[in-house]
Formats: sequence, C-alpha cells, structure tokens
Amino acid sequence: MQMLKRNAIIDLLKFLFAIVIVLQHINVIGVSNSEYLIGKYGFVSSEFFFIVSGYLLAHSTAKKDKIESNMLGVDTIHFILHKIQIIFPYFVSAWFIAFVSKCFIYKYGIADIYYNLIYSIWELMFLRMSGIYHFQSIGHTWFISAMFIVMIVIYPLNKALKDKFQLIIVPFITIIGYGFMSHNYKNIDISYSWGGGCYMALPRAFLAISLGCLCYAAADYLDRINFTKKGRVILTVIECFLWLFVFSHIFFFYKEKLDLVNVLFIAIATTVSFSSKSYLSQIVCGDFFSSLGKLSLTLYLNHFIVTKYVSIVAKPLNLTDIQKITVYLIGAMMMGVIGLVAGDCVKEFYNKYKFKLVKQMIIN
Repeated sequence: MQMLKRNAIIDLLKFLFAIVIVLQHINVIGVSNSEYLIGKYGFVSSEFFFIVSGYLLAHSTAKKDKIESNMLGVDTIHFILHKIQIIFPYFVSAWFIAFVSKCFIYKYGIADIYYNLIYSIWELMFLRMSGIYHFQSIGHTWFISAMFIVMIVIYPLNKALKDKFQLIIVPFITIIGYGFMSHNYKNIDISYSWGGGCYMALPRAFLAISLGCLCYAAADYLDRINFTKKGRVILTVIECFLWLFVFSHIFFFYKEKLDLVNVLFIAIATTVSFSSKSYLSQIVCGDFFSSLGKLSLTLYLNHFIVTKYVSIVAKPLNLTDIQKITVYLIGAMMMGVIGLVAGDCVKEFYNKYKFKLVKQMIIN
C-alpha cells in the first residue's frame, strides 16, 4: 500500500461521528425525552474511531517493517509516544479548560484544588481506564485512555505476527469477544462496567482496534485490484449504503441487538473508504474536510464541559428544551474551535522549545 495521505472521507466521518457523540450528551443538560432526539446506537461512534485507530496502527507497522530493525519493544514505545505527541497538546489544553471550569463551578477550596491536581496525574497519563483512582476533569474521554492502554499490546502483536495476527487471530478473537459481550451484556455499550479484572472499555477497545488491523489487510487487498468502472460503481453503492444504514440507525431507527451489525457495517465501509477505490473518494476531497477531521478531536475533548455551564444557566433563565439544545450545540462548537486554537499554540510552543530544553539538559 502506498504512503498514507489524509483521507477526506474518513476526516468527514470523524467529524460526523464527533457530532453524534456531542448529540448523545444532550441528556446531560436536562432535555426531556432526549433519547428520541437521537437514537440509542450513538455509542457505536467509538467503534468507528477504534477501527480507524487500528487501521492506522497496522499501516504504521507495515511502513516501519521496511525501514526499521526488529527492536519490537523500542518500536512499540516509539509508536505510543508518537501517538501521544500528536494528541497531548489538544488534550492538555482541554484538560486545563475543564479543570479550571470545574474549580469555578464547584467552588473548590485550595486543598481540594491541590489534591485534585495530584489525582489528575493519571488522567494526564491516559490511565483513566486502568482502574486507578483519579480526578476526572474532561468528561467522556474513556476512549482515548482505553486506546493507548490496549495499543501497548496490539502494536507488537501486529508487528511481530503481521498477516497471522490480522487474518487468523483477529477474526477469531473478535467473534469470541463480541459473542461474549452480546451474550452476557446484550450490547457493547459497557465501557464503565467492571469486568472483574478491568473496565470493559479495555476489551471493547482491544476488539475494535484489532478489527481495524483486519480492515487494513482488506483495504490493502482492494488496493491491489484494478477495478473496472462497473466494479468501482458497485463499491461506491456498497460504501454509501453501509454508511447510510449506520447513520440512519443512529438517528432514526432502533432495534435491539443491532449494535454488532452496525460495527460490522462500519468495518466494511471503513475498509472501502480507506481503499479509495470507490468514486466517493473523488467527490469528497479537499482541505476543508481535513480541517473537519482535525476539529473532530477538539470537539470531542471540549464539548462535555459545556453541559455543566448549560445546566447551571438553564434553570434561572428558564430555558426551554430547544433553547438548551441550541446554546449547548453553539457552545460545543465554539469550545471545539477554541480547543483547536489552544492546542495548536501548545504544539507550536513545544516544537519551538523542545530542542533547546533537551540541549540544556543533555551533554553531547
């Protein structure tokens, strides 16, 4: 497979699924019958992001196989640190905004602020889903914590075993794992359930990220095929149908025990979208979609604190449900943009001074 460039379809989907997550939290601001505004399958948005993360992980291992040695442990650490370096500027800026906001909203004293700062170490280290006691500033970031924790295992497995992992182990563990969740929990929206030894967010992340590795193998296979115009039309129809199915069941239709059908369709559609073999890749293209993809992260990280402020002002201002939703959505989008600008500033500052700091600390 060729060098991976930003995929406009995937960037657009990142933004759309981030919007779904924002809409899922309308229930937090006290809107009546909020479950009827968006369906009950919004939680599969996390599976999309996990699958995309798994795809990119598999692509990274395939790329590094050509240029690096067999230092599996070192390569794994480099990969995790590189991922953290990409996310952390936006994460730490979102954390700072959320932490200060919580101190203001809940009127914490000096002692509370001090100890909450110490307890925040685990959140800043992306270990929220480890089970270690922590102070939670940013709401609903279990996804990022679970992703980093399980990638410590998935990356070396994928790098060492390659297609054996992608084509043999992944199908087996996803069938067994999702079967276990479906039978015992009835659905996969169980991230905060304690499974005896860990939060169920971790096996949920492990399965979906592993599935993303399988999607990479499938997209790599599609990339090697020279499709005719008719073949590309069929792929385009399949891709569009699957995404329409997923979003229609998120927003409009609900039927119990269809969550894994949605996951399957997300996996297949993501494979086609990454392969760029359908005509949709020629329609959805350009820097605008790349910007939406970048905004999706900060929208996800910064929207939840808005629910706190809306809940505070809604009662004294006697806001209607429509007004609550309007203020929340505008506030969430504004916070997403602010988080993007703040994260870019943190990133620029870090890139500007990191070499100077290292030079001052280490003797050549």
